Amino acid sequence: MNKPITATKNYTIHNPKKQSYRMTLPNKFFKEYNIEKSLELGLNLTLENENAVINYIHPNPDKYVTRKLLLSNHTIRIPSSIGDSLSAFNHSVNWSATKNKNKMKFKAQTTHKPDTMQESNLSKIKNYRMKPTVNKSGTQEHFDLYLTETEFKALNWSKNEQFVFNIININNKLGLQITPVENTSKKLIRNFNSSGFKQNDARIYIPKAIVRSLDMVNKKCTVNHKNNSIVIYKDLI
Repeated sequence: MNKPITATKNYTIHNPKKQSYRMTLPNKFFKEYNIEKSLELGLNLTLENENAVINYIHPNPDKYVTRKLLLSNHTIRIPSSIGDSLSAFNHSVNWSATKNKNKMKFKAQTTHKPDTMQESNLSKIKNYRMKPTVNKSGTQEHFDLYLTETEFKALNWSKNEQFVFNIININNKLGLQITPVENTSKKLIRNFNSSGFKQNDARIYIPKAIVRSLDMVNKKCTVNHKNNSIVIYKDLI
C-alpha cells in the first residue's frame, strides 16, 4: 500500500435550512491518485483517538451508502442524518488517503468527540436485529426500531415526544443514541409513530445512512436505555 498522504481542511453547512453538509477534498489527492472523473464512494464511520472519522471508500462495498465525489469542485456530501448525529457544524478535518491496486480510501478525522457512555451504566431493553425494509419497487430502504408498550413505557416519553440522533462512543466503539429533543437543538427533529396494532407501542424510523455507516445491517444489536434515551450498539462477535 502507498504511504498515506495528509492534509487539513474545513467542512461547513452550505445550506443550513436543508442541513446540507459537504466537504472539499484536498487538491493533492486528485493529483497524487490521478483522479480524472467523478466517483461514487462508499461511506462508513469509525473512531480514532476518541474522534469521529468519516471514511470514503472506492470501489464501494455494497453494504454502505454512497455519495458522489465531484470532479468539478472536489466536494462530496455527508448524509444529513450523519452530519446531524455528529453535530457537524463547521469543524476542521484532518484528511488522509491511501491507495492500493484494489482500493482507494479517503479518511476525514473530525474534531468532534462523541459523548462517551459505559455499557455497565445502561439498562438493557432487548436484543434486536437491524433488518432493512424495502418498498415494493425495491428502490427505497429504511430501518425501524419497534418498541412494545412495556418497552416504550420504560422511557417515560410522551406520545408527542420528538427526538434527535447522536453518534456516541460506547467502550471505544460507535453506537447510536436516540434522545428527546431540546429547544436549542440545531438538528432535524424526528417524530415516532405507533405500529398501528397497539395504542401505546412505538415504531422509530432510523435513516439507512446511519445504520449502514455503523455497519449494523442484519447484525445483532443491543437496545438499551439510560434515563429517557435509547442507546443502540452492535454486539461484538
